[in-house]
Amino acid sequence: MIIETQRNQQQGNSQPKWSVMIPAYNTGRYLEQTLKSVLEQDPGPDKMQIEVIDDCSTEGGLEGTVRSMGRGRIAYYRKKKNEGAIKNFNTCIERSQGELVHILHGDDCVLPGFYQEMQSVAAKNPGTNAFICRSFTINEDNDIESLSSNIKGLSTPSKIIPKELIYSNEIKTPGVVIRKTFYEQHGGFLESLPHVADWEMWTRCIALGEGVFLNKPLTCYRSFDGNDTGRLVRTGDNIRDCMKMSSFLSQRVPGFDAKKYTMYLAMGAKSQMEKFEKIGDGESAEKNRALWKELSAKKTCMEKLTLTVNAVTAIWGAR
Repeated sequence: MIIETQRNQQQGNSQPKWSVMIPAYNTGRYLEQTLKSVLEQDPGPDKMQIEVIDDCSTEGGLEGTVRSMGRGRIAYYRKKKNEGAIKNFNTCIERSQGELVHILHGDDCVLPGFYQEMQSVAAKNPGTNAFICRSFTINEDNDIESLSSNIKGLSTPSKIIPKELIYSNEIKTPGVVIRKTFYEQHGGFLESLPHVADWEMWTRCIALGEGVFLNKPLTCYRSFDGNDTGRLVRTGDNIRDCMKMSSFLSQRVPGFDAKKYTMYLAMGAKSQMEKFEKIGDGESAEKNRALWKELSAKKTCMEKLTLTVNAVTAIWGAR
């Protein structure tokens, strides 16, 4: 396994506490802010690996930004071909060397105290594998648009998937730290799920390795139409990926309600459709309208099936 090979190659040196792995693709406009936020908390190269993994950007300037900002402190690795965001996440894991792995998008940033606070929580919970905090969602101009939920079900370490992760994903990637050993034992992100690979990973890590939540906003997640999430929303593929997530949730969450989940997805498609109608993006609105109708029909079929099963059960129970 590649992750183990990377670790074996490091055995001659002491393992750093942190690996801050920064996947980037055409993020030149924001990368400087990302790197600055990390460097301001840098405990030194013996304690923190910092590396930018360039997914073969078509825009120039990323390497120059790394060199000028890092001055030798930040490693830069450029892939030979573009393989997509989730594959790049896995490349980050494979190249990581530290005990605690933090994947920080090249357009997101950490707030003061993030690494110190998360390291303290990890030290207090040696049997826990996922460490999560709240995140601000910011736009292209750094304006705060929202704050992620307080996940009360993980206020103490738990293997029970909290309600905030059952019917939607209330966790933002920059607010998550996972132990390297968990990735080694249970694998990386599923590349077949481009929109919900993070959601699947969080539920997997909590269910198999335990998670704990810090009720503090210590990171910023950037959302805008040009990033991967924005592109998937325009086609409705973000919700189609969520449909695939249903099978994982049904395995990991006792009593998972597939009908309720489908209803939420239908509402999401309708909301996206209305958003694109409002801004005059007819093509995106139509794609989400078709998905809304598809999911609404599926929900109706599930309701009819439930009524039929209940009726048959009642008849046989009366005999």
